[in-house]
Amino acid sequence: MSKPTPPETISPEPTQGRPRSLADDLRRRDDQALTQLLRLRPDLLNPVPADLRALAARATGAPSMARALDHFDAFSLAVACVAAQHDDPIVTDDVIAAVKEREPHVDPDRITRTLDQLHELGLTWGLPAYIAMVRGCRDILLAQSEEFINSALAQPELADPADAVVRAPQQVAISAAQNALESVRLVEALCRLWTTQPPNGLRTGGLSARDLARTADELDVDPTTAALLVETAYNAGLIANDGAADSIFTTTTNFDEWEQGDTATRWVTLARAWLLTDRVAGLVGARDSKDNKLAALSPDLERSYGISLRLAVLQELASLADHTSVSDATLIARLDWRRPRRVDPSKHAFIMWTTHEAATLGVTGLGALSPHGVQLIADPAGSNDEDLVVSALTVSLPQPVDHVILQPDLTAIAPGPLLPELARELSLLADIESTGGATVFRFSENSLRRGFDQGRDAATILDFITNLSRTPVPQPLEYAIADLAKRHGQLRIGNAACYIRCEDNTLLDSVMAASETQSLMLRRIAPSVVVSSASPTSVIDRLHAMGLTPTAEGPDGGVVITRGTGRQPTAHRPMVRLRDEAGPNERLLVAAVKALRSGEDTEGRTTTEEVLPTRPLPPRTPPAKTVSILRAAIDEGAALRIGYASSNGSTVEHMIDPVRVNAGQVTAYDHRGGDVRTFTISRIAGVEVIDPGSLPTTEQV
Repeated sequence: MSKPTPPETISPEPTQGRPRSLADDLRRRDDQALTQLLRLRPDLLNPVPADLRALAARATGAPSMARALDHFDAFSLAVACVAAQHDDPIVTDDVIAAVKEREPHVDPDRITRTLDQLHELGLTWGLPAYIAMVRGCRDILLAQSEEFINSALAQPELADPADAVVRAPQQVAISAAQNALESVRLVEALCRLWTTQPPNGLRTGGLSARDLARTADELDVDPTTAALLVETAYNAGLIANDGAADSIFTTTTNFDEWEQGDTATRWVTLARAWLLTDRVAGLVGARDSKDNKLAALSPDLERSYGISLRLAVLQELASLADHTSVSDATLIARLDWRRPRRVDPSKHAFIMWTTHEAATLGVTGLGALSPHGVQLIADPAGSNDEDLVVSALTVSLPQPVDHVILQPDLTAIAPGPLLPELARELSLLADIESTGGATVFRFSENSLRRGFDQGRDAATILDFITNLSRTPVPQPLEYAIADLAKRHGQLRIGNAACYIRCEDNTLLDSVMAASETQSLMLRRIAPSVVVSSASPTSVIDRLHAMGLTPTAEGPDGGVVITRGTGRQPTAHRPMVRLRDEAGPNERLLVAAVKALRSGEDTEGRTTTEEVLPTRPLPPRTPPAKTVSILRAAIDEGAALRIGYASSNGSTVEHMIDPVRVNAGQVTAYDHRGGDVRTFTISRIAGVEVIDPGSLPTTEQV
């Protein structure tokens, strides 16, 4: 890891009163400027530096400066490169002249804004007309080629794309809504399929290519779409690995709650799960560095750039004129211009995957960002109380219908999306043959058998179809249901964990009659054979306790030695938590700036106890109430007085401005120490809201 270079200094000429170093420049900035610096460079906050000199030292670290320069577009980066070619102190007019010498038509204000951006990010310091550049930043910029600088200066702004197509707003909304509706239906079908036919998990984690292909065939989609649906359902917490030794992927308890929601709400859950995940479904089937194929649901699909680049693609679409679509090549070129230091040809495929996935899920329609897609990227984590994404999609979705039209050829036509409960029941009895403005369902012996397998009888099925249809039930369908009802269940198949075989019927009778074996649920299926749902180990142990001497038998009838573990795996069904890509919150920024200012004057500081008169500690509060008070104080911006158990066992008073509560800890600005620190909630004995007027003054701290 490269070490941060010490804050640099420049000679005092040619202007008196200029900052002598970056740390001195930071001291002269107002709170608003410091807050903006920390907002643009959040890595400087972990942890909050002790003072402004420490902040300056951290800001000159090579990795931090590289991340800061990643925010520059191609033109701004080229201007910064030209500035880096000048010795300190850099004269602003000289940089403007050098740029205009290369490109005479460049607007000087555009150049000045770039130099201001460098200063705002703490990469330069000094007065507006005479600045100095951090040495490490200069080294990074001088590594750029002259070819890049000249080509970037020739394009100060992004031009309107030549291949842009403006779509009809209604067509965009309808197309996106139809795809959203279809994606919800497919995910629901996937979850129901994996409930009854769960695929096995690979030892290395993930889903086998054979199971993915089988899933694609069952859903009638291509393998790429199947991988997207599987990954989206997994990220939404609707399916998970059960964690057993012979693990399977199946639905979670979250699916039961999800399927009860309306279509728009269910889609928003899927859309946010797709948007805010670092897993890349497009990599499924690709080869890794060891030439192994990447499997769906595998941990190897995670990429650190997944969330940020996916958001960048959608935000770039949002920056175009409303209802405008462009080609993938144009989108890639525009993103490369906005973040030239992040250009990576291997990520161009990810951009194309993102546009395809956004269209499949209904975030875009006809290549343009939909109205609900605009609301989605405006609030990706759903932090607003009123979910505008749901409202925007609800307007575009067709109204659900409560009926179908039965045809003589054993099909049923739904003239629109069916009500969720009707769609679920009909999907159990019939297969979807085609979708679109209307959905065509086809009845067959296989589809009707699903209904009988789920406990429906002929009368129930006929009543449902009769009440659902606006037309009479065709006679062939009635005959098909009646004929299947006669044949269904003639052969009975059940589970038996073990069997007991004995040639002595009298002994077998005594075993079945014994009170000790009643819990084994023994059932006689032949004069000399009894089956039980209990495990062989449990049956043998119980018979041993009765004084009998049973022997375990293998599939070939030979005697085997049993070594049962009796372990029952517990399913692990996690709810995937969506990640929020937002920067540090404003309260943390304000507290950090306050701590930096406080750290500048540490000599002769007196503690709060020495300044304020001794007073009783806050009344004791239970942990649940403590957390409630802390959260309320964060929402209202209130200050608190807490009693905190120190490491030596004593309880000390602290006055804090809480910033956030997370994982059993509260981050707050501590007026006692003049810094931002973390308090363990379990060690807070009591808490109470205090009057801001009772806080120590700046002179006291």
